[in-house]
Amino acid sequence: MKTEWICKWQLMPGGQKHTATYPSQSEAQKAMAKVLTDTVDLQKYIHALRNDEGEDCGSSAAFLEGFLSDLTMPESEFPDCCDVPDHCMFAFDSCDGFRWGYMRGECPYLSAGYVYEGDENEPYVISFNYENPISISRDRVNAVEIRIRKHINYGTSAYPVMILLALDQCAQTQEQIIHKISETWDTSIDRKAVGRHLQLLQNLGFPVQHGPDGYYYDGEKQAPKTGIKYSPSAYPLLILQVLGKTPQTKAGIIHAVQNQYGAKIDRKAVGRHLELLHALGYHIQERDDGYYIDK
Repeated sequence: MKTEWICKWQLMPGGQKHTATYPSQSEAQKAMAKVLTDTVDLQKYIHALRNDEGEDCGSSAAFLEGFLSDLTMPESEFPDCCDVPDHCMFAFDSCDGFRWGYMRGECPYLSAGYVYEGDENEPYVISFNYENPISISRDRVNAVEIRIRKHINYGTSAYPVMILLALDQCAQTQEQIIHKISETWDTSIDRKAVGRHLQLLQNLGFPVQHGPDGYYYDGEKQAPKTGIKYSPSAYPLLILQVLGKTPQTKAGIIHAVQNQYGAKIDRKAVGRHLELLHALGYHIQERDDGYYIDK
């Protein structure tokens, strides 16, 4: 399980769409700042702002320069808005973050938007639009839009647990299960994997039923089937099976998994899968005497 930052950007109109993944937010922001500055020479706009006599232009230039350095909002106070339409304009929207524009007579016009969509883990959009730019690297480009979003790559070991959590008493087709997993965890899974892990859940005794309308979860948990060799993708479920309200050390979990299911798992894998279960919504707690699940 690891956190990634996915960036998508497009030069408009009709430009090619690009996607890149970065291991940290700062790397993603710096890369996208380079996309902006490679597309249009924004330093010339900043220079024009600094030379403007408008009372807010200097602070506007400083704000934009700070923003472009890593695409984050400075901690300092926002500059005051300017109401004069033929001078520098710095305007904010309390809901959408900010919009910035510079216009003065026939001078080039630039606007920028920084928009959070939902909470801090959801995508945010940065878009720059400009007319008659001072210097751009591509013909007929009048806008660039960038989307940066945080993404958790749970790994394939999360699939059976996701399917378990996605099931309920209402029957669902495999396509509906796939859609639910995509919507909930932003994770892609194919039909073969869904079918394979549904069978795993049934082998472990989970009451996964199948009817004419699809799969559903109903009934009492049964004893697991014997003689099955479990792959590493089953480890989170096996750990979930042996956890209870009584704390167990990692060594105790390893012993219980091997004793009940014949699967060998090491301490690092136990720790990794406990973190995975916690990230997926299980209340995994830790005390001095071990781990337990607060159901």
